[in-house]
Amino acid sequence: MKVVSHHSRKSKFIERFLAASLLSAFIGCGESDFATVTGHVSLDGKQLDGGAITFVPEAPGPLAYGDVAPDGKYSLQSSGSVKGLRPGKYIATVSHRRGRPSPGMTIAQIQALEMVPVHYTTPETSDLHKEVVAGENQIDLALVSKP
Repeated sequence: MKVVSHHSRKSKFIERFLAASLLSAFIGCGESDFATVTGHVSLDGKQLDGGAITFVPEAPGPLAYGDVAPDGKYSLQSSGSVKGLRPGKYIATVSHRRGRPSPGMTIAQIQALEMVPVHYTTPETSDLHKEVVAGENQIDLALVSKP
């Protein structure tokens, strides 16, 4: 007859509980809680030919980012290489500089490198408020030089 201690039964219960909890969490984070975002960025009706885009959440949470390709297309990723983001409300920012900022440059000098209107480059001034829903999202961003 095999004797099973109370401690051993308790350990097995905890292991099973943790495994079930992890499985539930994994299932709960399925595609219904996930969104992909792709689109095009244009400036005054012409496709932007490079740059970077960021979606900053209006509520606490991770931001998403991506590069703008030479044809204006972008797709977002978050948390390293995870393609996509959580559904919610975001403020989009776009930056496309003529060159890299150098150490010691002032904010005004860095802003002078921008090829897009400066107000699109920060979440505090960008008017690109977008809603991301679960699943696939096509969000095109039409920037204008003079609002």
